[in-house]
Amino acid sequence: MFYTVIALILTLLVGAYFWDRNNRTYKEVTRVIDLVSSKTKEDITNNRPWKWRYEALDSISYTRIFLTFWKPVESFYKDHPCLK
Repeated sequence: MFYTVIALILTLLVGAYFWDRNNRTYKEVTRVIDLVSSKTKEDITNNRPWKWRYEALDSISYTRIFLTFWKPVESFYKDHPCLK
């Protein structure tokens, strides 16, 4: 009985961690998409190439960010070329 309770508590803690990680991943990816969209609009207005930003954005998947739990969520797009 004791080990069952411990296993249940650990399962709840891991579930809460991944729920929070998913929430932070969603917020970061949404922030980056908004930033890339605004920079793309600037590129289009200034008659510069713009498709490369979306291709660079696709190089890092949501799943990769979510499942690489040992790295902070914010570190994936830090200094990424699509944001410059």
